[in-house]
Amino acid sequence: MLSSFSWDAKAVLTLLALSVYYAEHWRLTQIEESDDLLSLTAMLRGSHAIGKSSDTQRIKAFVALNNLIKLTLEFTKCAVEFVSYPRDFGEISASIDISARFYYIIVIILGCSVQFSGLISMSNEYVITLTLLLTTFVNRLGFNSKLSLSLSLSLSLSLSLSDCFTSMLNLFLDYFRFLGQNLWTFSDQVTKKYESFKKEVEYLREKHAEQISYEKIKKLSKHCTDIVELMAALFCTKHDFLTVYHCSKRTTVTVEKFRNKIVMLLISDLDLSDEDLKTITSIYSESNIQRSNYKIMWVPIVEEHNEVTQKKFLEKRSKMRWYTSNSMVSKPAAKFIRKKWQFRQQTKVVVLNRQGKVENMDAMAMIRLWGQEAFPFTESKGKELWNKQGINWFKLVVNMVFPDVEKSIEGEELIFLYGSDEDPQTVQKIEKYLSEINGYIGSYKVINISTKREQFLTRLESCLSLKMQASSDVYDSLAQELLQLYTSYKQFGGFAVIARGSRVVVNTRLMDFETVLSQHQMWVKAAQPFEAAFKRHYDEVIKKPRRHHFYIPSVAGNMPENIKCAKCSRYMKTAVSFECCH
Repeated sequence: MLSSFSWDAKAVLTLLALSVYYAEHWRLTQIEESDDLLSLTAMLRGSHAIGKSSDTQRIKAFVALNNLIKLTLEFTKCAVEFVSYPRDFGEISASIDISARFYYIIVIILGCSVQFSGLISMSNEYVITLTLLLTTFVNRLGFNSKLSLSLSLSLSLSLSLSDCFTSMLNLFLDYFRFLGQNLWTFSDQVTKKYESFKKEVEYLREKHAEQISYEKIKKLSKHCTDIVELMAALFCTKHDFLTVYHCSKRTTVTVEKFRNKIVMLLISDLDLSDEDLKTITSIYSESNIQRSNYKIMWVPIVEEHNEVTQKKFLEKRSKMRWYTSNSMVSKPAAKFIRKKWQFRQQTKVVVLNRQGKVENMDAMAMIRLWGQEAFPFTESKGKELWNKQGINWFKLVVNMVFPDVEKSIEGEELIFLYGSDEDPQTVQKIEKYLSEINGYIGSYKVINISTKREQFLTRLESCLSLKMQASSDVYDSLAQELLQLYTSYKQFGGFAVIARGSRVVVNTRLMDFETVLSQHQMWVKAAQPFEAAFKRHYDEVIKKPRRHHFYIPSVAGNMPENIKCAKCSRYMKTAVSFECCH
């Protein structure tokens, strides 16, 4: 009884039984019909001697049957291999009903047995008898539901089969009705199912290998004492011979170049911006980097490895002067970087010390804000820069993106800064109102971020990231100003800022800014400073919403677990959202 066996064992034992049966009878089918003694022996055994018979139909049927048996053997190997893998590879392993595959394999084996018996038997009655015996064997495999099958050989049997197995049995009976008829067609059907399943197993095999490699990298990172070991594990495949690519020299070099060096890993996708590339290039050229044994390594992370991404990778690295991998980063290394170093498509710089330990999880923010002044790019240096006296977030965010604003800041001029990604009509109204009150404002500067939106938002997010790294306290005025600006843009359709020089007077939502400007005839007076009059009317007409919330980008450093509301001191609710900028 096979009911207590697993499905892989049932399939293997059934295939073994077929091989024994096949081997036992095969020799008798090869005798010459002129050999009376052996022919009589074959006849007594119920076999038909074909030898060099002119019955070409039987000979072709044997060829087709042998090919089908070989295919079934490969199918079984593939299914057994699948069973050997752990079940922790997501949807692919969960979606495959492996028991159904073994049902199908057993059905094929039984069909081969019936077909072989038909080829070596003297009559169709023998096939019917054998089918009864095989059915009894199937009944012992241990299926659950009772179903009545009407077989095409005028045979009615009651079998213990599942619905899936029943349909498969009907399928093979259709194809094995007579001696070899439609056998090639059935073999084609089996081949298609096998090829489809083989692709699934190959995918699982690849995932299994990736998981093993990922675990090795993960283990090494915990106990690493040498930067070279970690670099080799992350960026050198078995085909690379422990080398990386030097972009300026356009040749491969050994990873030994990183020994006793501090390594800055520039991690990005293939859409690394020209701005960031220019910034890193300027850092690379500084003497501090060269004197202090710093090395920069570009780490390209992609979802798909194909000809298009490979071409883009080669084009991007041709613009660089430092190191990169010989090819795009392997999937296990990319998985480690995403999980351990929290890479989520935003360009970042991870700083590793000489022992391969992380000194800074993301130095890109401080590099964007302070450039070479951020050297040596450690978290402690970031805190020092952020907490220094006289820091002004408005200058920090705006100056590098819009360099011409520096004169307006130095001259203490009025500055209007605004932007929206989804409300161009409100922007047009604002510009119309500003032109109407032009005579009352005096000298002023208007900045619409639409021309450099991405650069502005990147710099703003860098400020937030650095602020969170320096301190997760969101209650100080600096953090509140940055969060209010970012939240206005992301959640309320746009933001607007009025500043006198670098001193921010109003930081609000775009729609509120437009509301106050639309009523300019009620409050604009030549005798009063514009920003003071605006602020007074703004406080009168704009009612703050009861629900207080803010938006923190995922690039922010130390994300606080709990935040108290600045208005009522109760803990705020946390919500997670996902967005795509396309």
